[in-house]
Amino acid sequence: MRSFRRALPGRSLRVLSVLALAALAACAQSVVDGSEEADRDPTIPALDPGKGGALPADPGPTGGGDASTSTATDSGGGGKQDTGAPPVDASVDAGPPDTGPPAAPRPTQGEVLISEVMYDTTGAEPDGEWIELHNTASSARSLNALTLKDAAGRTHKIPASPAVTLGPGEYKVLVRSRTGATTAKVPAAAVLYEYGAGLPSNAGILLANGATGGVSLLDGSTEIARAPYGGWWSQSGGSSVQLKTMTYAASGAQTGWCLSFNTWATGSDKGTPGAAGDCP
Repeated sequence: MRSFRRALPGRSLRVLSVLALAALAACAQSVVDGSEEADRDPTIPALDPGKGGALPADPGPTGGGDASTSTATDSGGGGKQDTGAPPVDASVDAGPPDTGPPAAPRPTQGEVLISEVMYDTTGAEPDGEWIELHNTASSARSLNALTLKDAAGRTHKIPASPAVTLGPGEYKVLVRSRTGATTAKVPAAAVLYEYGAGLPSNAGILLANGATGGVSLLDGSTEIARAPYGGWWSQSGGSSVQLKTMTYAASGAQTGWCLSFNTWATGSDKGTPGAAGDCP
């Protein structure tokens, strides 16, 4: 070796030394790179130095880009602005559809009263007869499924539909015949329900003129309102009877009622159908 070194010029010797050191460094680097390559997770993409070392977007399970970042755009100030709509969680129950306000409840005893009865009209009977109801409650009450019953036990049940509703504080009239009532000048706007249209004169609810007269409103077997007027007054016809004191208790005796003495509109009968009474 010593003789070989003597045989080479000094400059050549230095070049060979540099080349040898470079070869050793390259060998060492290849060992390190191989170790790193073996340790690297193959599922993580390699960095591309030529592109600033940025990782590509995760293609996701369907091979597309990451949906959570695909709608983000560079705002120019280094921030991100999400221009996409917020995701909708289909698992959240949106609840039942809006079906409007709930139906009015049926009245309890005394909330709706029979406030007036025209049982002996000067016009055609029984088609000119009517029953006035008054709602004393602070909200509407449904009359659907309630039953009218006369003193002889004849009944008429108001069907479940269409809705028959009495608003808070209202006075409305149930008529045997709409045509018969309006012919007797009952205001059409006061008529809420027709309970006997088309029936023969001896069928359905009948408001008797004598001692057997009377009518009530029931919810099942519970009496909601009553007007047991039979035998209270002797009259030649044309006057309704009106409830003076608006309570269920007062409606059970003659002292709680009066005979009407004022005519309405252009008719000849006396009473206040669809309005508050005029008892003295």
